[in-house]
Amino acid sequence: MLTKEVRRFEYKVEAGADFARNAASCFDVALLEQFLRRVDHHRIPVLAGIWPLTSVRNAEFMKNELRVSVPDAILERMARAPNADAARAEES
Repeated sequence: MLTKEVRRFEYKVEAGADFARNAASCFDVALLEQFLRRVDHHRIPVLAGIWPLTSVRNAEFMKNELRVSVPDAILERMARAPNADAARAEES
């Protein structure tokens, strides 16, 4: 999946982009760091998207339906939250 994202990024650079923004939110910092290392030679700014999760169901939807990398540790934290307010606090 990371290779596909790198190709899409490079296409945008070749098309003349001055900066890039990832379409999906980033919940996996290690994956973001790997991506940034692979595209570092292009020297354009990359804006990482954020999306505050509101519940374990929301996190599972992001992972299973949208194919966003949501680490299992985040899913587990969200699942342990007793209510929506606590779930939102887990992601901060």
